[in-house]
Amino acid sequence: QTNKELLRNLAHEIKNPLTPMKLSIQHLQRALKDNSPDITELTSKISHRLIEQIDNLSGIATAFSDFAKMPQGVFKPIDIIPILESTVELFREEENINISLDYPSTACVVLADKDQLMRVFTNIIKNAIQAIPENKIGLIDIHLLVASDNYLITVKDNGVGIANEKREHIFEPNFTTKSSGTGLGLAISRNIIERMNGKIWFESIVDEYSIFYIQIPKAIN
Repeated sequence: QTNKELLRNLAHEIKNPLTPMKLSIQHLQRALKDNSPDITELTSKISHRLIEQIDNLSGIATAFSDFAKMPQGVFKPIDIIPILESTVELFREEENINISLDYPSTACVVLADKDQLMRVFTNIIKNAIQAIPENKIGLIDIHLLVASDNYLITVKDNGVGIANEKREHIFEPNFTTKSSGTGLGLAISRNIIERMNGKIWFESIVDEYSIFYIQIPKAIN
């Protein structure tokens, strides 16, 4: 995604709350002009609505700031396994979600920033959980595989899948704080993995499953 597209996306997200804010104020102005009998109640209701939209705008600004200033990270040789294990443990208490994790018996060393790698795993697993309907027992299968010069992490869920019209834009930054699902998580994850000379992609069948793949080069001894 180019900087121009990124800024266009951000401008769109900022404009979304501005229109209802303007309409609300115009409604209040007309009520004041007409000496409306319910002016006190209306003022309270519109004030509440405006504060909500201002909070929304603030959230968008924070998200954009976080995305823009994401640190480059300190890259060191690290074993993926304990990072993956500790990330999975964060989600073990999720209700109606069963997570399985399978990995090799020997260390899987990559050149990476530990905190950023944990952020990627957290984003992907959180997305998998969010994709599962509340009335369904969630099954999330995570595998760490060795493939020639790379390690491959797969995260499969039994959720709602990714709609065809969303697939092209799944890794694009979405700055709105009211969107369900990915938001900035996948955009940041792709940014981190690509700076490690890795790749991230997915496959999905609607109403059946999604699998996210993360490929990271082995650290050279």
